[in-house]
Amino acid sequence: MLVLVTGAAGFIASNTIELLLKEGHQVIGIDDFSTGSPDNIINHINFDFIEGDYGDPKLISKLRVDSCMHFGGYISVAESIKKPEKYFNNNVGKTFSLLESLASTQFIFSSSCAASEPKNSPYALSKLMVEQALRDSNRFNRGILRYYNAAGATKTHPETHSPETHLIPLTIDAALNGNKLKIFGRDYDTPDGTCIRDYIHVLDLANAHIKLLDRLKWDDYINLNLGTGTGHSNLEIVKSVEKMIDRKIDLEFDSRREGDATSLVAKRISYTKRVLNWKPEYSLEDIIQDTWESRR
Repeated sequence: MLVLVTGAAGFIASNTIELLLKEGHQVIGIDDFSTGSPDNIINHINFDFIEGDYGDPKLISKLRVDSCMHFGGYISVAESIKKPEKYFNNNVGKTFSLLESLASTQFIFSSSCAASEPKNSPYALSKLMVEQALRDSNRFNRGILRYYNAAGATKTHPETHSPETHLIPLTIDAALNGNKLKIFGRDYDTPDGTCIRDYIHVLDLANAHIKLLDRLKWDDYINLNLGTGTGHSNLEIVKSVEKMIDRKIDLEFDSRREGDATSLVAKRISYTKRVLNWKPEYSLEDIIQDTWESRR
């Protein structure tokens, strides 16, 4: 199958491309490097890379592919609150342009658990708006994957964002550098007062995308949650890192960040497992270990 991957230089997309190629697919990747890293672009006989904008109709209309995996999009909740226009232009406007210009039989959308609470941020609302458009579309067989917290790493494609806002890499960086780790919010309605998230390994996410390619050969619309169904608080993550590396991390507590939900844990995971014949293979310990190995 010939697959177009937008946001190809990003963390999740690059790991998914690696797996697509291993499974024998041909891939066209597109990225403008506004947030992605050139280091994530690999040299492979079945991979062609285009440096460009997935929202450019002239570029997209020239491509003929079997499926499109749309990873392109900005991901910072905090930035979206400060710059909502940027997020609606990129995550919604350019995605709608992509949908209009694309010649494909499948479209797989990289959504977010944040879409379940669209009032929290422009980022969350931007994801929901695209979900709604795909639900009503009849141009493609559509698959929507609502990610929970993508984490973990591989040696070739570690988790790197600029700036880094994700807890596990920040915790490990603090351990490596001896810096204080800032925890936002200690007054949430949770057992230890810090917010709770569901962490899923990037390779489990990538595998789910491969499974969905096959499923969309006969299903015209699927909307699934991708997580483990188990939540961990911020302090639990810190303690897990400390235990694994046998090192104490100095903490600094700050006020809540605007847009952060108290708890985001995947539901209906049994349905996802059944539909895709898939299950998460990596534990939280695996996620932390792989992140640690990729950053030191």
